[in-house]
Amino acid sequence: MVAVVEMRGLEGFGLWGIAERVGFLRLSGEMSAGEVAGVVALLVEYNGVEAREPAAAVRELVEADGLVAPGGLRVRDGRSGAVLVPGCCCGLEDWREWAGLAAGGALWLGHDPDPDIEYTADAVHLWRDGKRADGDRVVIPYERLPQLLEGVRSELTAFLGLVVQWAEQLEAEDGPGPGPRLGGPALVSGPGSGLGPALGAKLDEAFSLTRPFSGPRPEARGGTGG
Repeated sequence: MVAVVEMRGLEGFGLWGIAERVGFLRLSGEMSAGEVAGVVALLVEYNGVEAREPAAAVRELVEADGLVAPGGLRVRDGRSGAVLVPGCCCGLEDWREWAGLAAGGALWLGHDPDPDIEYTADAVHLWRDGKRADGDRVVIPYERLPQLLEGVRSELTAFLGLVVQWAEQLEAEDGPGPGPRLGGPALVSGPGSGLGPALGAKLDEAFSLTRPFSGPRPEARGGTGG
């Protein structure tokens, strides 16, 4: 289980250099500078930022009322090899909805194709479409869900640290291009006076990237949901 965004619509992007990627991109602390730059570019385009100067575009992101991004969680079944990816209209901003699966909570997986969900006593079964072919089924035991989601949160926290570093570099150099892998501390302590901490705090607010999961695991329920 990993967090991904769907890279698209960046063919004519020119505010800063980005790594050319199409399709789903995993968010983690192992991303290159160009990949991080591409994710910020995706946010600029997807959220209708109008500024045409690099630092001004990032500031407009920081000042936006809310942010959305195409993506969500990608899950691979270790036994069948089946992979479930976010469907059309899925957003990274809703990734924490997965925490409610153990209690039979609703989960939006997008459409085209239309996924299906079945809740059993000890696991949730997911299919990318309603045909329910055995080879396309992803099974997640409820007892493993907290560990999987904590792994996602850890990777998103590391990704956010790279975003802060990238924005600090942008502010200092007025636009970095794709470069070597970023490194260093991956923690975001909160908003500061610079563009990097401000962007980090905004993304953390919009996508709830770093907040720890807390509380007891909800009691599992049986039943079927779509």
